Amino acid sequence: MDAVTFNPPVLSFGNIFDIGAARINGFIENHSILPQKFCFMSLTKEIEVETDKGCGIVFPGEKYPVSFAYKPSIENGFEEGHIDCKISTGKICARELKLKF
Repeated sequence: MDAVTFNPPVLSFGNIFDIGAARINGFIENHSILPQKFCFMSLTKEIEVETDKGCGIVFPGEKYPVSFAYKPSIENGFEEGHIDCKISTGKICARELKLKF
């Protein structure tokens, strides 16, 4: 089992029309006994992650709430992709997770 998981594991924004937008509320859960720092990186202009400026700390056993918003641009339309999230336990222990949408 991974030390940090996302719920929902895949973001499904559903049908979005022209100038519409969609939001999904979820959480990051820490299954380890150590605090985990996280930071969402390389976000496109269509994706917004509402946390403390995209970064934070999720403590052992904690479910950290996070909100994802998607607003497709007129020129790009809908494109499947992923959101990169860097997880680190210390200065030398880090890994990257990808959250699909």
